[in-house]
Amino acid sequence: MILLNVLKDSFILLKKNLVIVQPLIIFLFLLLIVLNPLLEAQQIQLGAPFMLMLLSVSGFICSFLAGWYNLFYFSIKNLPKKELTEEDHKEQQMNLLKQFFPGVSQYFIQIFAGLWIGFGLFLVFYFLFALLGMNLWLSSIANMSVDELTKLLNILIVNKDKLYMYTEKDFYALFQFLSVLIFFITSFFTYLFMFWIYAIVGQNKGPITAYLYSLKTIYKRPLLTLGLYSVTHLSLILFLYLIAYITKLTESLPDFISLVIQFFELMLLLFLLVYSVMVTFVYFETHTENNCDSRTDSNGQD
Repeated sequence: MILLNVLKDSFILLKKNLVIVQPLIIFLFLLLIVLNPLLEAQQIQLGAPFMLMLLSVSGFICSFLAGWYNLFYFSIKNLPKKELTEEDHKEQQMNLLKQFFPGVSQYFIQIFAGLWIGFGLFLVFYFLFALLGMNLWLSSIANMSVDELTKLLNILIVNKDKLYMYTEKDFYALFQFLSVLIFFITSFFTYLFMFWIYAIVGQNKGPITAYLYSLKTIYKRPLLTLGLYSVTHLSLILFLYLIAYITKLTESLPDFISLVIQFFELMLLLFLLVYSVMVTFVYFETHTENNCDSRTDSNGQD
């Protein structure tokens, strides 16, 4: 079975290239420092400073993704043909890390443009699906009509003095509806375009072409790619729920033991995240039309 082979090969490949995890840890640490003032701010004011900060943070994230995904590409493309000695393996891992900054310079613009194009596509996608499914989802999940939802949202935003008109049950139904709506639309969107960044780094596609290529890849093998998506994306969500459950169970334990458990949870989460990326990249490189290195065949322009 293709998916099982991909899962097995990806685990072996990641095990031999654990150095890929290091840039992620450094990035998350730096990102936390960058976002710390925003997280501590009691009120966020929209305007030019906020937009500048948003562009800067998104640029920082895209720089990391460009370099990090390049490591995955090279780890797959430059598999050693024979078993390496410990010294040769260390040298190979150092050479792999050296591919980070070339990846940043080569793919930053495409990924940065692709991120904002994707954000625009998501808003359009969200609006259309929310509009089409509003009546169906509202009636089945929240037991509300569109008019009732509009009135409730209007009171929440504009006229909070009339909140007494609604019960706690109404707000719970609204929360349940919005949660299902956001989860469904976000999951469907990320499934359709799950390969866009791999198309940029793996085939040097332009940002728009990368999204179209992702759709093409999904269309050719919908069931297989759906299984791949379930393993790589939904498993992360389930693991986060598991962490929340374990955290609740360990509340009564001493602080030191709780910190140790949280540390191992974080390490497992990071490993699962890296493994998910590796699984998707291995599938993309071995079971799509990307059977040759097409970086030199495309200039990445649309």
